[in-house]
Amino acid sequence: MEVINILTNELNFSPRNRAALSLLGYCYYQVQDYGNASDMYDQLTKFFPDVDSYKLYHAQALFKAAFYEDASRVVGRIENADYAEKKLQLQIAIQYELEDL
Repeated sequence: MEVINILTNELNFSPRNRAALSLLGYCYYQVQDYGNASDMYDQLTKFFPDVDSYKLYHAQALFKAAFYEDASRVVGRIENADYAEKKLQLQIAIQYELEDL
């Protein structure tokens, strides 16, 4: 939790700090605070829209937070073929949770 406090303080001084946002998103995800993790990854996707890994992490955090429709919308924006398998797996998991088999 101390790391989260330090990174949050860093963001107060530099709100677009890519490293701090990324590490904070990761930390929140690891402590299972998926709402805050999705907020960090949402900011990263806005500041760095060409980085598909942030879109995937954002969708995963939304999924874990049970925001399935939002997760589906975000994962649908991933166009990079390198993420096709992970994208499909997440889409299937979302549909399963929505009981849309």
